[in-house]
Parts: sequence; structure tokens; C-alpha cells
Amino acid sequence: SRPEQIPVTWQDLHAFSIRLGRGDAVVMPPYVTDFISGYITDKKPQSILDPWAEIGSLLLPIVEKNAIPKAKGISPVQPAFEMARSMDQRSLVEWMQASPSTVLDKLGTFDLVVSSPAWGGPATRVRIETPSGPIEVRDSEPNIVVLKAATHISDTGEAICVLPNNFFSPAQAASVREALPELGLSIHAIITLPAGSFSPFTAIESNLVFVSRKQVTEIFVGRLN
Repeated sequence: SRPEQIPVTWQDLHAFSIRLGRGDAVVMPPYVTDFISGYITDKKPQSILDPWAEIGSLLLPIVEKNAIPKAKGISPVQPAFEMARSMDQRSLVEWMQASPSTVLDKLGTFDLVVSSPAWGGPATRVRIETPSGPIEVRDSEPNIVVLKAATHISDTGEAICVLPNNFFSPAQAASVREALPELGLSIHAIITLPAGSFSPFTAIESNLVFVSRKQVTEIFVGRLN
């Protein structure tokens, strides 16, 4: 007979990854997904996209806790894609194993976009269509994925991304930050995550960055304790 399988929770995986100090993918701290789930409770999103889902540790807990009926996760790496499908025991998410840049343009709109893409990488150039014509964006591939994914939020939708502090360094010409307004998008809130949130993998401080289509005159800044 086959041995009984013991369900593994995200809390288990997070604890194991910290203890071992290694892993194929960084597991999102459960307090981050708990915070996002609480934040969106009253908004009741009906659809959600994660364009860089990896093993699903950001997307899947949010889908489970908020019973979001339409969920799509793009995982570029085969082993991470298989892990995500394994953790999704109730098949709540439509998983895609693909490069985000090749499939994002084919997707529709979503009430919520969440993402924790890889940080850094060499700059690359892309042309993106805007209401006033095409623009050129020069930034890291993960940041460009965040930008492209944010263009898929609905009129009342929102994108919530985990991004490092250097995302807010003085904007370079044609950067993702500079391109946001040209695409009708605005950062309306920044929540700093606790120091060491992704230790021992990295000591880089990070933030939850909230993007929407609404016009803003002020940005809410806070810290998650």
C-alpha cells in the first residue's frame, strides 16, 4: 500500500526554508499573505493574477482565504510550476508554465494582481503601447513584468507587489516608475515589511507596493509590524 501523504502547509515550508537557509524558491512569510488577505476582504475581488508565481506561496494562500473564483498563476520555471500545482490540492488556480513576457499580452483584466518577482537583473528595453502612443521602457525584466501585469487590472482593480527598496531609488529615464503615469497607473500606498522578512536568503529590505488606476495626490506610507 502507498504511504499516507501528510499535508504540508505554507507555514511548514517557510519554517523549513528558514531553518535550512536554502531552497529552490523563497517562501513568502505567512504574515504577508495574511495582511494582504485581510486588506482585500471587503473588496471581494473575483479574479486574481500572479505573473511571477514561482511555487505559489504568495498567490495560493490569498486565493484560499478569500475564495477568489478566478485565479491564474504564471510560473516560469518547471520545478517551481510542479511544486505550485502540488500545493494546490483543491485545484483553485489555473497554473501556466511559461515566461510571463510571452503570455501576459494575451490575458484579460483582473480585479487583483499580486506578485513577488525576482529582484534585480540586467536592464532590458521594451516598447509598450499607451493611450497616447508607444513608449520605451528600460528596466530589469522583473520590474517590467510588474508593469505589464499592472496594466491588466480592472478600472477598480489593484496590484500589490513585493519590491525591494531600490525600486524607489531616483528614477532613471524610461524606468518602470517613470512609465506608470503614462499607463494611467499610480502608486497609492507603500507598506515596509519587517527587517529580515526574507532572511537568510537576503537582507535587502522590501515593501508592499500598491498600484491602482485612481488619481492620487498623496501616497500612504506605513510599516508592517
